[in-house]
Amino acid sequence: MSGPLFVNYGDAEYHERLIGGHVERDEYLVVTPDMDMYAEQLSGNNPDLFALRMGGAGGLLPFGIQAGDIYGFGAITAAERAAILLEAGRLCAIEKGQRGLVAAPGAALVPVAAAAVHVPAALPPAPAQAAPAAGAVAAGIGGAGGYAVAGGAVAAMRRGGVRALAPAGGMWVLDEPLENFDVGEEFALPAGAARMSDRALVLIDDEVGVLKFLEPGVAVSDYTRERKAFLGLDARTLPGGLYVQRPFADAIRDMVPEERDPLAACPITGPRTATWWLDQLLSQGYGGLIARRHRWRAESGVNATDRVVYEHEVLSRVLEVAATLDGVNLKNCLWAELVLRRIQLQEEAVSEDGANPSYEGASHWMGTGERKGGALIAPSLRAFVAGELSREAAVLKEKRKARESKLAARGGGGGGGGRGRGRGGRGRGDAEPPAAGQ
Repeated sequence: MSGPLFVNYGDAEYHERLIGGHVERDEYLVVTPDMDMYAEQLSGNNPDLFALRMGGAGGLLPFGIQAGDIYGFGAITAAERAAILLEAGRLCAIEKGQRGLVAAPGAALVPVAAAAVHVPAALPPAPAQAAPAAGAVAAGIGGAGGYAVAGGAVAAMRRGGVRALAPAGGMWVLDEPLENFDVGEEFALPAGAARMSDRALVLIDDEVGVLKFLEPGVAVSDYTRERKAFLGLDARTLPGGLYVQRPFADAIRDMVPEERDPLAACPITGPRTATWWLDQLLSQGYGGLIARRHRWRAESGVNATDRVVYEHEVLSRVLEVAATLDGVNLKNCLWAELVLRRIQLQEEAVSEDGANPSYEGASHWMGTGERKGGALIAPSLRAFVAGELSREAAVLKEKRKARESKLAARGGGGGGGGRGRGRGGRGRGDAEPPAAGQ
């Protein structure tokens, strides 16, 4: 098995590395895309190293990492790669000689995963593994990944039950999701597994899985939650982990909308608008929600002292901080949909007259049922009652028409209330006006 190696130093970018050889303990001679070659500590003991990810054969990227997130070597031939590793191996031998270390024959050419890996004191002792054959080493150097795993991956067995804390002696958990298993599920590390520091490669249901060793006392749920956030497994979060600062435009580009199950409970009626609204914001080049808010304030004509101005600013700031600092995928969060609907309602309310906002139909804008005087009435019941009242009104109208028809029939031809015999005119006829002076 072979594949690329990627390291992260706390920013949003991963850096590809080639391994020229094992120096000592957890230090290896690495090659950067800029062709710098030096010894680097590749383990959790390196305070500058935020993450270490191993790719798959054929250049397959680790789960959760996109091609645009990588600063890599680009397209190089197998011959070029072999030449680079040969020079790196020579420098590795020199480095070991300067440290007074005795290198085994050919050790400078052994790639990282085939070399002996330092095991932290808290880890259980690694099972003995046979040294890789010379042919396997050569294949690793000439292959797509530049290194080979000694012995390959061996099968692991899932443990039953759920632990809140890692027990004394630690535990191994799945570090990246598989088809039938999720991050944080416990597995027993098999003998002969390919290991590198606190990670191991194993076979799980014919899939290659990555196991992570948790120190005793580590909260499994906390690690699982943070790991999923880092991998971008939660549709409500952006890739890169928590609190990775990014420009607002980059945050929107990283927001991949996910279709919500139509049968899932949702308190909001009407269409989802967050995806369209945010994409429009990006295409129009506002530079962010706060910048757009200032432009809207200037062009809408709304009074600067109106409370809608302050509320609009607060809501815009909430959304921008959530996206740029907290790494929240606004397109997949119902609370963000509600906030964006409120912003749209505010802008619609002042669109015709900035001095006299109209919030007509606010309940429909917010996707909630109409509530008057604190009443909570189901829309279906309101529609039913309205229909019944409409039918009753039609019946009363017909009854009134029938009653008037009967009255007209009893009064004969003059029964329409004429003056000759109508009420108030009986016996007086048409009296003439009195003469002047009378």
